[in-house]
Amino acid sequence: QRVAIAMAIALDPKIVIADEPVTALDVIVQRQILDLFDKLKKSLNLSIILVTHDISVIAYTCQKVAVMYAGEIIEMGKVQSVLERPLHPYTMGLNNAFPDLLSKKSDFLVPIEGSPPNLLNPPTGCRFKMRCPFSQVQCNNKPEKFKLSDQHQVSCWRENESEQIRIKASQASTWVHNV
Repeated sequence: QRVAIAMAIALDPKIVIADEPVTALDVIVQRQILDLFDKLKKSLNLSIILVTHDISVIAYTCQKVAVMYAGEIIEMGKVQSVLERPLHPYTMGLNNAFPDLLSKKSDFLVPIEGSPPNLLNPPTGCRFKMRCPFSQVQCNNKPEKFKLSDQHQVSCWRENESEQIRIKASQASTWVHNV
């Protein structure tokens, strides 16, 4: 990984895209790589686009996050805002599916039931609607990007109900029907 990073910055880029740079590495090496990215950002005035499925990597490394589902950005903003107060049901579901040693979550991780859509023939409207426990008729139309602040935006018809949905989304029974 270090060699790949060295090769990437040898060309003096302004932006580096790192796709799953710490996947399959032990946690000590992960931290070393992430700390190296941080040093490079500061010393070379470099922007890094980090593509990962690991929420802990995002929380440790990033300032901003864009959450994607089925090839579309569905929520974007400052990391703390998006992870602590998600506005899209998919982001809420991701939080439930990720272990958190500090919270009093249930003893098991809560999966998001179903499979992502076929992107060769994507559904109309919200691409998450078939797996979303909060979908409604309006979700058959493509949601707008709602800019709630300069720091947080979401693409969901129910963004104005996010507080109530977040409470329901924190319950395993919302996502898994045999709980």
